[in-house]
Amino acid sequence: MALAFIAVFSAGIVALAVAVVKSNMQARAHGYRRVPGAGPTGGHQEHGLRDRLRALTDINLVGNYVSANDPAGFLASYAYQSGTSLGGAFRRVSPSEASLSLSYSAAGVSGPYACSLSAISRAAPVNQGTPLSPVYLFRYRYTIDGSATEGRVTRRVNLAGIFSVQVQLDNFARYALFTNRQQNAAGSNVWFTNRTRYSGPVHTNGTCNFANNPSGAFTGKVTSVGTSAQYYNGGRPVLLNADRNGNVDVPTFGGGFERGVPNIPMPSTTTADRQREAALGLSTGASTARYGTWVHLGTAGGAMTGGIYIQGNASMTLSAGADTATYTITLGSTVTTVTANYSLNQTTVRVGSGTPTSYSVVPNGMIFVDGSLTGLSGTVQRDSQITVAATGDV
Repeated sequence: MALAFIAVFSAGIVALAVAVVKSNMQARAHGYRRVPGAGPTGGHQEHGLRDRLRALTDINLVGNYVSANDPAGFLASYAYQSGTSLGGAFRRVSPSEASLSLSYSAAGVSGPYACSLSAISRAAPVNQGTPLSPVYLFRYRYTIDGSATEGRVTRRVNLAGIFSVQVQLDNFARYALFTNRQQNAAGSNVWFTNRTRYSGPVHTNGTCNFANNPSGAFTGKVTSVGTSAQYYNGGRPVLLNADRNGNVDVPTFGGGFERGVPNIPMPSTTTADRQREAALGLSTGASTARYGTWVHLGTAGGAMTGGIYIQGNASMTLSAGADTATYTITLGSTVTTVTANYSLNQTTVRVGSGTPTSYSVVPNGMIFVDGSLTGLSGTVQRDSQITVAATGDV
């Protein structure tokens, strides 16, 4: 799973400082001229904090800097790419301080221009989330010193301030639909048709498939890693870098359709282990070995401590009441019904026509299947949030 973050810092702030120095130097005589390549839209595309964190699939790599109280090491590893066109990388001065020095000069351009940045930790990095869903916070104070020379005149710029970086796992629950590829378990294409309706973001790491007119209605933004979309074209599929196939295959996009976006990695095995533990209500690293075919609730002492764990291939239907969420799970010939009552903060489970068993507290929302979820349909209750994960197909 890719990492998302909130930050007021990236490599661009350094490039910006260089541009500010130059603009201050030249504003009166020549008007503003941006330093070539000195900025996120310039000729040189620098890969900074955002891109490098998005490429990660294991958030524990970031957590290591938190547990070691090494915020400077975090910047040195992720905030600015070594060997970029504007200079070197962040240097770890100490566990709490990192520095960066850049310079720019080119034939036919006044200069040289130099910029140094020092970032010092304001407080020890912390995990504001949970062990299963960490939210790492790094806090810094920065100073930027820049200089520019034009002829015999030198101008200096000094900037100071604070910034924070928050890093957490991206949440698949924000998507109305997320697929690694728009195909079924047999490898056949799954087509969006006139029966398709999605409210919210839709993403595939593959290519979207649209059939007929209309061929799906999407109120949120649709994104795909594939640079083209596949259109059914009356039974003769074609790939087009377009939002529609003339009047033959016509989806509607309320939030637009963007193709060629970066791949969003699927969760690693380590993440799957944490999800299984969360469903079983176990601590991190506990044994999760389960045998046979069954549905298990994560409980301890008469109370829910986890979510719903399913061993084996199953199908599940969701239904919602004003204060209740019901999960009907069919596993082989056995039907298990789990009902969460949010007004009573209580969970009831019934296997077949047997006697119901009740637990205090509602499930934590984690549903994990050691197998494939062969069917999933219904409505999520408005007071609940669920994450469904499986070792097989969903």
